[in-house]
Amino acid sequence: MAAFDVKALASRLAKGEWPSFVLVTGDDGEAMRRSVETLLEALPEEARATGVERFDEEGLVAALDAARTRPLLGDRRVVVLDAPALLSGKTKVKDQDAEALKRYAEHAPDHALLVLVAAKIDRRKALAKALIKTALVIDCERPKEREMPRWIATQAAELGLKLPPQAAQAIADAVGVDTGLAARELDKLRLL
Repeated sequence: MAAFDVKALASRLAKGEWPSFVLVTGDDGEAMRRSVETLLEALPEEARATGVERFDEEGLVAALDAARTRPLLGDRRVVVLDAPALLSGKTKVKDQDAEALKRYAEHAPDHALLVLVAAKIDRRKALAKALIKTALVIDCERPKEREMPRWIATQAAELGLKLPPQAAQAIADAVGVDTGLAARELDKLRLL
């Protein structure tokens, strides 16, 4: 599937278009965190309380089982699988785990959303290729240094702050390309 960004994802969810399988990837931890938050915030409040489960890489099988299980309360279950090394190619994935994940991706249930968060993906590997074909992929690439002032100004505007270009540049100079640090600095400004 095509790559999405956080805004495109929010727009799609607002229209009621829920994907069954989302792959969040990239080197921008802040954007990855915001993508997962956007998915969770789109759920009704009661579904957030009962229909969200989180697993790490060791819980892959349990995460797939949870996603297949129909929720008792609410109509949607969201399972977040934080597996940073699963698709990196640096660690060996058990064959049965790879097959289970491929089968799930091909036959994902309508009542569930599996969110696989994987920082680095070796797109040459068969598992990564299979998942990319079926998942809605959210690429969270860190902005380049020259793009940071614009990124900061955009984030500030979303927070309701009017930031002069010199201020955006000053923050960019102070934080480099660390979007997480930039977001925290903007939160401090918003509190002032």
